[in-house]
Amino acid sequence: MGDAEIDVEAELVATYGETLRADVLKVGHHGSSTASSLPFLEMVKPKLAYIEVGYANTFHFPSPVTMANMEAVGATPFLTYMTGTQLYTIQGK
Repeated sequence: MGDAEIDVEAELVATYGETLRADVLKVGHHGSSTASSLPFLEMVKPKLAYIEVGYANTFHFPSPVTMANMEAVGATPFLTYMTGTQLYTIQGK
């Protein structure tokens, strides 16, 4: 999601609807409150949420709102300062 914020998320939901799904989500904007809205997360339904964030960042990311949204949809968050870099392998058909 890069630095996509709530307005982009809303556009994605409006454009792709029920087809907007992901098991793993790279959380937008380092977990700030301006991204990872509950409507977006409810549509995507991620199981795992990867948040690129440092321990002592001046923005206090990830936001408590973002973390609450992750919990509300049942996504397990992984913060880089705690778990390091994550590697995901895609096995398609």
